[in-house]
Amino acid sequence: MLDVTLGLAGEAGEPSLRAKALAAATKEPDRAERGRLLGLLAESPEPSAVKAQLPLILTDTFETRESMRFLWAASGDFRTRATAFEFLQTNWERLLPRLPKDAGAGLVWMAGGVCSEAERDAARAFFDGRSTRSLGGPRNFALAMEGIDLCIAWRARHRDSVTSFFEKRKADVPVVAPK
Repeated sequence: MLDVTLGLAGEAGEPSLRAKALAAATKEPDRAERGRLLGLLAESPEPSAVKAQLPLILTDTFETRESMRFLWAASGDFRTRATAFEFLQTNWERLLPRLPKDAGAGLVWMAGGVCSEAERDAARAFFDGRSTRSLGGPRNFALAMEGIDLCIAWRARHRDSVTSFFEKRKADVPVVAPK
């Protein structure tokens, strides 16, 4: 329950809570407790907060294995995915030596949530020749690109019917004005 509660608190994005959590995490000796605090920080939906904490991955403030959750969480959220991808592109050469051998093969999965041709093409251009240099990289790359292609095809196949469904029901949904 604690992890869920902290995740929700992180999602709320309260700056003072985030600052307290970061300060507490830097002093926390217990890995599990520190992980919970880092989990709160990783849940931020705000690109500016994500942009501020991603550089921690390249410092010795936390072990890279722990701070990588910032990058993984950001890449998995449509609101912060572009920020994560930009950080990864800019810092690939600095990041790779901080990770276990051949970890670069798995970094292509940071593109796993994209579902447009433009995003796919950007991911393909970046990861091909980078993540594919690591053991298992070519297979991960092929699977990730296939997954993106399937998402694009699924979206194209169902776009009209989903749009039609919601257009028909738009009049049925009451509009609630914010307080």
